[in-house]
Amino acid sequence: MQLIVSILMLSVLFDDRVEAGHAHSFQHFHGPVIGDAEEVTWKDNHGHHHHDYVAHPHYEFSYGVEDHHTGDYHGQKEHRDGKRRVIRESRLLKRLGL
Repeated sequence: MQLIVSILMLSVLFDDRVEAGHAHSFQHFHGPVIGDAEEVTWKDNHGHHHHDYVAHPHYEFSYGVEDHHTGDYHGQKEHRDGKRRVIRESRLLKRLGL
């Protein structure tokens, strides 16, 4: 009985691996800052001093999935240049009837 259960579990794992072969995913990252960093020091409520660095934030990243078998295509891109300017783009494409 244990042998049958083990074979069934392995067949389920094998099936998942085969179906995963139809999809493609991607990712990209570039960043995080450009230029000189400025040291920032502050004291918290407990009197401890903390140090950190601040620089001009500049990054971009993207990721997505392209599954030709199921027709699932989606992804996201984000680009930041400066303290307040963030550009985001999302995409989603589904086959009709799903």
